[in-house]
Amino acid sequence: MGKINDFIKRKILAKNHRQNISILNKKNIFVFPNFKGFQIGFLVLFCFTASIFYQINFALLLSIIIFIIFFISIIISFQNLNNLSINSYNHFLPANKESKIHLNIKNYSDNDKLNINLKIDDLTITTHKSIRTTIKSSINYTYPKRGTYGLPVINIFSQFPFGIVKSSSYLKLDSKAIIYPNPELPTRKILNLHNLDNLNNSNYEFDNIDDYEHGESQSRIAWKQSISKDKLLSKKFINESKVSNILIDIDKIEAISFEKRLSYAAYLVLKLYKEKIDFSLKHKKFLLPFSSSMENKNKALTYLANV
Repeated sequence: MGKINDFIKRKILAKNHRQNISILNKKNIFVFPNFKGFQIGFLVLFCFTASIFYQINFALLLSIIIFIIFFISIIISFQNLNNLSINSYNHFLPANKESKIHLNIKNYSDNDKLNINLKIDDLTITTHKSIRTTIKSSINYTYPKRGTYGLPVINIFSQFPFGIVKSSSYLKLDSKAIIYPNPELPTRKILNLHNLDNLNNSNYEFDNIDDYEHGESQSRIAWKQSISKDKLLSKKFINESKVSNILIDIDKIEAISFEKRLSYAAYLVLKLYKEKIDFSLKHKKFLLPFSSSMENKNKALTYLANV
């Protein structure tokens, strides 16, 4: 079955790319029996053969009924994927860390789509019991190294209603994944140089309670709220004497390797953006203007991903 799936995948992707197809239809949906379907198919063949050679009417009736079930399964399974589309957008994700790829699934038909499954590389599966119009979906995926990549091939399939026939298709989305270095909490010295010393609250006032970030002091954990929400939350503070125009100079970050510098720089970019502090990223001839905008953050992460 693995070789069959690989063959179908190559054929569908080649056809979709050649014809620029983004909506599923009869040209890019394959319908075929799964392993259970093949077993039942052999049962139909056996019953039909027995009815011919031994004149067993019950076996003939059974083979006809199962054949009708097969025929209905093929029609329903195909219609379950027909006129669906999947699209996405550019993602900024950390390297070597499981993250969510967000997808928009749209149903262009008038009928509900039932038990729709999404899969990447036989690793992760997301199931939607019903799609009426448009839904937002996500699927977990890990990019091992930084860089700019295409989004992984999405396998969308359905085995509804009887689980004996599988309709399947593969989509290669046009969006990109910008994979920046996995952020690491820098040393206290580096945080001080960028006015982000989270280990000292003397110059900070309480702001709110938000998700706990790896590397934060455990003394900041809001235990009462964490227990009620069933996840770790921490107290967030803002600098009373908030500064702006923080320069992140990669060459001046002290670290044991260049990759470690990039990981520290990624942390600083995300932290300064979250604190709404204007920052710039500098490395050799590359220099960003000072800003705390999302555009500036994305440009910084794109550079860190591809430098």
